[in-house]
Amino acid sequence: NILYLSHTGTNIGGGENRLFGLLKNLDRSLYNPIVVCPDKAGEFYAKLKTLNIPVYICRLPGWRKLKSYPFRRFAAKRLSKLANNHNIGLVHTSDLWLNYYADKVGESLNIPIITHVRNLLEPESLPKYSFNKFDQIIAISQKIKDPLVEGGISSEKIKVVYNGIEPVSYTHLT
Repeated sequence: NILYLSHTGTNIGGGENRLFGLLKNLDRSLYNPIVVCPDKAGEFYAKLKTLNIPVYICRLPGWRKLKSYPFRRFAAKRLSKLANNHNIGLVHTSDLWLNYYADKVGESLNIPIITHVRNLLEPESLPKYSFNKFDQIIAISQKIKDPLVEGGISSEKIKVVYNGIEPVSYTHLT
């Protein structure tokens, strides 16, 4: 069972489209996906529900905002309990803003964690995202990977996986 942490349940952007495509094409005979959205149900939440997979709303306050500091630990415990109840064996964040929570669940349940990096980062900013605690990091291009390596993350820990597209989604354009 894999717990996917989505960046949002409301709007649909590039990262959400990639996560949806991954979940849509995941071999369900091998993997059981469960998705958590950190905010309210909206357009992306509704789209995820069409895949007939469990999708939950679990409020996850911004981990870098001072005003959310008192609530983060409780949110991480709630998320760990949900993961434990679903016998999760892997946590995959679709966005680095959820790294704090993936780390806490992985630590609590002693399971591997993976994060997806879709943004170009400065090497000096890397420590705040706890990349060193992740078992695997997925970068969407070599240009995204390079600053991670420059910032001290082992190249072996980072895999470049380019965003794929489904050509059938674009047949109406021809």
